[in-house]
Amino acid sequence: MRRLRPVLLALVVAVLATGAAQAASPEESIKIASVPSKFPERTFVVTLPKEVALRPGLVTVRENGEVAPNVAVTPMGGATGGDFGAVLLIDASESMEGAPLEGAMNAARAFTERRKPNQKLSVVTYNATTNTLLPFTTDGALIRAAMSETPSVAYWTRMYDAIEEVVALIRSEKVDYSAIVLLSDGQELGSSTTLEAATAAARNAGVRIFTVALMSRYFDSTTLKSLAKRTGGDYFEASSPNALVGIYRKLGTQLANEYLVQYRSYAGPGAPVHVHVSVA
Repeated sequence: MRRLRPVLLALVVAVLATGAAQAASPEESIKIASVPSKFPERTFVVTLPKEVALRPGLVTVRENGEVAPNVAVTPMGGATGGDFGAVLLIDASESMEGAPLEGAMNAARAFTERRKPNQKLSVVTYNATTNTLLPFTTDGALIRAAMSETPSVAYWTRMYDAIEEVVALIRSEKVDYSAIVLLSDGQELGSSTTLEAATAAARNAGVRIFTVALMSRYFDSTTLKSLAKRTGGDYFEASSPNALVGIYRKLGTQLANEYLVQYRSYAGPGAPVHVHVSVA
């Protein structure tokens, strides 16, 4: 009988009790992000570079060098009730008129093809105002109907205001683990709040922001990269509207196949911990 190699993938992070975790792997793109949980429970979202059917026996968690007992591993796609939701937040300002916005809606439809049936989805656009095209739902018919038309565009690009409003939407829905997929050319125009405030709102709610930059004459990646990095998400770049579909399909698959890793901490509240997760 062939013996399984004891450790194929390893993640090492240093986190504060309420901070976001960053991970690195020298060989593969494996990510770990902390999400708010009630002490002494600690919860992380683990993203593997490819789909793997994880179970508790394959995952070892060490906190400050000590093995954590009774580690729970839950696939995000297997979450129930209001556990997991995603919001597609789409720039509908005048700079997105025509092919860019049509490409964005095609990409949003592609994202839904990868969604697990019990994952909640919401679709929101923004320009001068933030507009909810689809409240949180798991109803496939409602999702298809909401995406059947391309929304209208308007002046202003109030991105930071939109992020804060979506975070409030997530909180009101009581979605425990959530992600925002933000599509924009990077332009911000007219928000009453700031990048720092919008980022803090997302971090405090445990909301990861995955940003997709669409190149245009207004293209600026700086803000989008910052939002993704500071909230535990990822940054993607599309050179044309046609490239969006592939990115959104990849993101839909990724979010549908992530795992929650939870364990009971023995460190004191607020104490810094060194967390090592091994996946066999």
